[in-house]
Order: sequence, then C-alpha cells, then structure tokens
Amino acid sequence: ISLGLRLIIIIGGSYKKAVYKEYTDGSFTEHKRRLAEEAHLGLLGPVIKAEVGERIRVTFRNNGSRPFSVQPHGVSYRALISLTGIGSPASHVSPGTTFTYEWDVPEDVGPTEQDPDCLTWLYYSAVDAVRDTSSGLVGPLLVCRKGALLSSGKQVSQRKKMETFFFLLATVFDENLSWYLDDNILMFTLSPDKIDRDDEDFRESNKMHSINGYMYGNQPGLEMCKGSVVSWHLMGLGSEVDVHGIYFSENTFVTKGTRRDTANLFPHTALTAVMKPDSEGKLSCLTTDHYTGGMKQNYKVKKCHWWNVDVSMYLHEKIYYIAAVEVEWDYSPNRTWEFERHQYNEERYFGKGEKMQKKAKDQLTSPLNLFLFQTFLDTLSFHISFLGSLEFVLPSFVAI
Repeated sequence: ISLGLRLIIIIGGSYKKAVYKEYTDGSFTEHKRRLAEEAHLGLLGPVIKAEVGERIRVTFRNNGSRPFSVQPHGVSYRALISLTGIGSPASHVSPGTTFTYEWDVPEDVGPTEQDPDCLTWLYYSAVDAVRDTSSGLVGPLLVCRKGALLSSGKQVSQRKKMETFFFLLATVFDENLSWYLDDNILMFTLSPDKIDRDDEDFRESNKMHSINGYMYGNQPGLEMCKGSVVSWHLMGLGSEVDVHGIYFSENTFVTKGTRRDTANLFPHTALTAVMKPDSEGKLSCLTTDHYTGGMKQNYKVKKCHWWNVDVSMYLHEKIYYIAAVEVEWDYSPNRTWEFERHQYNEERYFGKGEKMQKKAKDQLTSPLNLFLFQTFLDTLSFHISFLGSLEFVLPSFVAI
C-alpha cells in the first residue's frame, strides 16, 4: 500500500551565522563580555550609542571568510565610492583586514521635544545587503539628545526613574539566502548529497521567524520591574515578507505621541516605544503565519524592591460604596415630540407608560449623610440619569 509519503531532509534549528562581536581594544584578542541586561540581544551586534553633535568612530575587523562592511542608518558619513569609480575600502572590508569608520551625528537626525531621549536606528553589512543580513550581520544604533548618555555609554533617563532598555529585531531570517547555506547542509544534515535545494518544503524550513534570532519563547533576559519605565527599541529587516505587527499583550506603550499595544515594522525601519508595565505578557507578531512560525517571546514583569518601583502608582486610593437601589425611571420625561406628532395624525397612543421601576446603582456614604449626598448628586450630575454613580479618580489613584 502506498501512502504517498516522502522524506524531507531539513537542516534543523541550528545554523552557522556571521555576527558582529565587540572586543575590548584594537588588538581584537579578547571579546567584551556582555552584561546580564544584554542577554536578550542574541545575534545582534553591540549597541552603538551617540548624542547629537558627536562623532562615532568604529574600528571594524573582518574575521569572516568573505568581504563585509558596516553601513549605518540615522547618521552622516562620507561617500563610499571614490572619484575613480572604484569602491573604497569602507564598502567592502576584505577578510583579515581592518577599517575605521567615522560617522557624524547631526542635530537634524536627533530627537525632538516630543520624542523619547533616544531614537532607534540600525547598522548592517551592505556588500550584498540581502545575503549579508540573511547571514546575521546587523545591530542596533541609538541617536540620543544631548545629556542623555553618561561617559560610559549608559543612558540616563530624563524622567529620573529606573529605566530598562530592550532591543528587538523582528525578521524572517531566510537561510536559503545566507552565504553559509552549503556549510549548514554539510554541518547539520546526515545526507547532504540528498538535499534538494529547490524543494519548496526544504526552503520553507530554512525561513526562521525570529526575534533577535530566537523563536518560540526562547529569548532570555526579557525581565523588568512592575511600574518601571521600559524603552523598547524595535527594528525591522528583510524583504516583502517582513511586514510585522508586534503585539504586546497585557500592556500598552507610547510611540510617536500615541498610546498603542501593537507596533508596525517594515524592512529597515525602527521605532522607540516607552512602556510602564504592570503585568506579565507576551510579545508576538500577528502578521500572517509569523506567529505560528515562531515569532513570539515572553516577557516577565516582576515585583521589585520599593526603590525600583514608581511609587506614585500606590500613593493614593479612593474607596467607593455602591449599592443597587430601586427607583422609578422615566425613559422619556419630555413628551413634547409626541404631542407634535398627534397634531398631524389621528392615531392615539395608549401604550405602556414611560415610567418603570428599575434597579440602579447609587452611591452611599453613611446613613447620616445619605440625604445630603443624594442632593449633591441630583444637582451636580443630573445628566447622568440612569447610569451608575459618578466616580472621580485621578491618574495616580486606585479605585477599590
């Protein structure tokens, strides 16, 4: 009996990649260890930060097997093509060689008064932008307003509260376009000679719907304190399939002057979203099959020590006593419209009366003050009518 089944050989979940690594000095002998708060970066390169008016100097060493480069968004740099028409070393740094880039950060690319302290950009290798980025060469770049960075590069919030910073790249890494497809077939399959590179299922298996190179909730380090201010630096990359709607469940954020729970990302676009989380949630892409393909991660919101929390959330509370009270309710106290109608029609209406006994929510304080409080409600909020009591709550109050 033939079941029509066929065996598909795939590479799996591990691939050879090229990534940007930071070193301690220009000798390129010792990697700079990432801090615990940088664990979420995954395959992203180091975060490059600068304030407006500054100059960035990046010394790039190509330890790969083919020419690569560093191409930034959001800064100013000199042309990469010489007058002779031959590409300069900046556009294609050969394997085993070093090149120093210099980029200026003009005022007109910096944050405005309505923007957060730092704007999100990215950098990547652009010798062959599609194949280079598919191989993994991409990293975040921040352009900040003056005074937003310490000499160490740490960001100082102008809000004077604890801040946490996350950098997320949402993209479908197409390993079919990577420079290392042949290497991955040899390294991670048992029968490399039986691989059909043009097989549709094989090619689909090599499309990794990831955030920072992680899929299906495997991204580490997405932890924050309840009530703290969190900056999400979101980036997009890839091709026409990389149209992403990144949804943050359970919390909202502010970006470009509006409050949302979903961020739209397109190839080579970026945004900064500011959040004050109060519950754990999941961040995921809800576009087409990206969610089922693995583009989803969990972020943890934990209770921290009181000095790490925005205490204004808990300074005040308002207590309301609400009861169900039976009242006589008139659905239409003004009947002039009906009298006008009867002037032009002989019909008479003898239907159900407009006044009916209803249960409505009323607000009680204490038995002694009930009459005075009811009078206050009648005069101040008569327009509320059949609705429940009028409750006044300031932004930092908790209603119980």
